[in-house]
Amino acid sequence: MNVPSSHSETRKQGSVRELAKTPAVFLVDYRDGLQAAAFLLTGAVADFTVALDLEGRSEPLSLLMWLQERRPYHHFECLVRNIDNMFETGKAPYPVERTLLTSGTLEFALESRYQGHRRLETPELDVRYQAGQDSCYCRERPA
Repeated sequence: MNVPSSHSETRKQGSVRELAKTPAVFLVDYRDGLQAAAFLLTGAVADFTVALDLEGRSEPLSLLMWLQERRPYHHFECLVRNIDNMFETGKAPYPVERTLLTSGTLEFALESRYQGHRRLETPELDVRYQAGQDSCYCRERPA
């Protein structure tokens, strides 16, 4: 199975099955019906990409997520800024439920793998929150 590199800049030539010696996939079924899959293909790619199957499009939308390759890893700068802001103001810059959902999804994915890849129900993650106007996404590079 040879997959075109699309937006990946590190995709190695050859069979993904041969390159990714320990592939993994985590499947997530969201309450609203969205289905997602996270593939870990270490050995075949070394960057982070996402592919979206969108209604009305014949081909998936593929995007590359840029991360800094070497220290000091400026892509963590916004996280640190938000932590600083929380300590200074005493108020979280975004709803804590957002962290619960992301870290909880990862925890249950790993627990499923530990339990032999069982499907796990996650009533603990049945939370709702209203996202603020600011996404907390880092739009500029630190000085």
